[in-house]
Amino acid sequence: MSLQTELSVNEEQDSEFMDLFVVEQSALYAFIRSLVPNHSDAEEIFQQVAMTLWRKRETFDPALGSFRAWAIAIARNHIRNFHRREYRKDRVQVFAPDVLELVAERWQDFDELSDERQAALKTCLTKLGPSDRQILDEHYASDKRAPELAAAENIPLRTYYRKIQKIRELLLHCISRTIESEGNLHGRS
Repeated sequence: MSLQTELSVNEEQDSEFMDLFVVEQSALYAFIRSLVPNHSDAEEIFQQVAMTLWRKRETFDPALGSFRAWAIAIARNHIRNFHRREYRKDRVQVFAPDVLELVAERWQDFDELSDERQAALKTCLTKLGPSDRQILDEHYASDKRAPELAAAENIPLRTYYRKIQKIRELLLHCISRTIESEGNLHGRS
């Protein structure tokens, strides 16, 4: 293989890695944040994990599992090391090692369902009425806080929160039904 061809292949692999990282970075940060209570510590660990992923990018093999699972495994090691350092420094343990592992395992179990839930959520959002969809969009996508949004709707704050809760419950039931019906279609129970 020529040097030019090799560089082209490497650039393509690097681009594929970056595409995967961009798609998974929110989930990766959420995982880290769930196990590291301090925001600045979580940010620092996220940066360290990103650098480790980049350095080890050539070891990622899609045949062995998803990019997310690989990235989370690396993040778990960083988080474990962080908790060990913090314990040695302050003699305060945020999580016992076995609790840390249990939380990480549960998070991964939940995460495996998240793609299926995301697809169901998209389907369910299309089933919402226009006014419910607008309220939800403004609640989650707007820079405005709930009191401002309630005032804009000309309703009491408590009523606004009840509306949001009702929409969430509708979506939750729809997601459950959608996943259940998909499972039945694909022979899962």
